[in-house]
Amino acid sequence: MTSSDRFAHVEQLYHAALARDERERAAFLRDACGADESLRRELESLLAYADGSAGFLEAPAIDGVAAAIFQSDTPALAGQRLGSYEIGPLIGAGGMGDVYRARDTKLGRDVAIKILPEAFTADPDRRARFEREARAASALNHPNIVTIHEIGETDRHRFIVMELVEGRTLRAMIPQPFDLDSFVRVTSQIVKALAVAHAAGIIHRDIKPENVMVRGDAYVKLLDFGLARLASAAGAPASGIDATRSTRLSTFSTWARLLIGCGFG
Repeated sequence: MTSSDRFAHVEQLYHAALARDERERAAFLRDACGADESLRRELESLLAYADGSAGFLEAPAIDGVAAAIFQSDTPALAGQRLGSYEIGPLIGAGGMGDVYRARDTKLGRDVAIKILPEAFTADPDRRARFEREARAASALNHPNIVTIHEIGETDRHRFIVMELVEGRTLRAMIPQPFDLDSFVRVTSQIVKALAVAHAAGIIHRDIKPENVMVRGDAYVKLLDFGLARLASAAGAPASGIDATRSTRLSTFSTWARLLIGCGFG
């Protein structure tokens, strides 16, 4: 099995397991993975992230959150330096790496740096997924999509430098009173971002409250393109009326899922 085939296999099993009740997942993974313990552990790690409401930049980063999610042996990098970036505190975790606040010493600005755990750097599938996230997001220019500044690497680390979005994830906001006007204001921005992505042939495929950051001024940023795929990768992209219909259906589906997730279903 090639690296790309294995990634596709992992992705298929991940979504199949995610669709099942939590009580049924262990049995499903045993049957699906058989004697492949590394496959089972990888799927368990991805499912733990999906269920743990640990958002892309969601604090607090205490009690070993990142280590628990990734089982990584990467030491804390706060206080160290990656190129021109001075690494600050760990501020959260995403599906593919730890996220630090950092200082860009060249341009004098604060940024966020997402660092692939050292345990994953030797895995071509993990590296490819990590790099795809940077390429997908950087190909899009929209105020509601997180801006990617740079993708880089050192002898030990691979990292993505992006704008620092300060606020709360939609997941963190859901337990609080959430009126319909606020819902429409937030989801309309999400839909605009997705429309731009779809027009560029990029399908996010991981829209959930953890991947939506809402700033203090109610401005929304769509995060985490780690599972994104180019439409052409799954076949020829649609055009004309078919493309419009596909975008509208996707928009409606996203709107409906978020409506239910926010308690309006």
